[in-house]
Amino acid sequence: MIRRSGWARKPNQERIVRIDMDRAGFEWALPHAALSHFQPGVHEDRAQWRAEVAECPVRVQWDPDWVLVLEDRPLTPRH
Repeated sequence: MIRRSGWARKPNQERIVRIDMDRAGFEWALPHAALSHFQPGVHEDRAQWRAEVAECPVRVQWDPDWVLVLEDRPLTPRH
């Protein structure tokens, strides 16, 4: 996150919050989460996604430049 925010120097990304959470808190957060963006195939339409966002107190956001495995390695650049 810190790398993605330009080391907290990009506009509107100057603050990074660290949250410590135990396993029980993480397990509570998962079913109370909505994706931070509309995703065709996951959501019927934008209205359904907006309703989820309004209802859920947790947001899920993934950095598409990194693989979703327990490794710290970048994907092939998209540029």
